Parts: sequence; structure tokens; C-alpha cells
Amino acid sequence: MALGAIGDAYSELKEFDEAASYYMDAANEDENEFTVPAFLFKAGLTYEILNDYKNALKVYQRIQEDYENSTEANDIEKYIARAKQLSDN
Repeated sequence: MALGAIGDAYSELKEFDEAASYYMDAANEDENEFTVPAFLFKAGLTYEILNDYKNALKVYQRIQEDYENSTEANDIEKYIARAKQLSDN
């Protein structure tokens, strides 16, 4: 949770590279069904801000494949579709 909070702080400061890095660290720190998909989703949105749609796509697909019962997975297909479309451009 602390790593994710640091990611939130960097995001508030608009230091999105650092924010994405901390969100990924938080997602990879402790394997669980609650915080991991939440931090992956935040990482995906942050990658989109950075126009890094390939990494956004990777984390969205990880949510879909590994955390299909999470809240974040409910609408993940639209995020995957957008990231796919924008990564091809």
C-alpha cells in the first residue's frame, strides 16, 4: 500500500513516469486479489497519460487474465480495445 501511495503522490505532482513505476512496484510487491488489480489499473491509466499504450495494454491484459473476478476487470475490455487501437497508430 505504501508503494501505491507514493505512486499517487507522484501522480499528483504530474511526475507520471515515477508514478507508473511505483504502481507497478506496488502491484508486484504482494500477490493478492484486491490491491494488485487496483494498482495495475492505475499503472495502465498512467501509461496512457504518457502515451505508452503498449505498456497500458500489457497491464490491462494482465488484469483480464489474472484477476478476472476483480472490480477492475468488469470494464477492462474497453480499456484493452482503446490501448490496442492507440498502440497501432
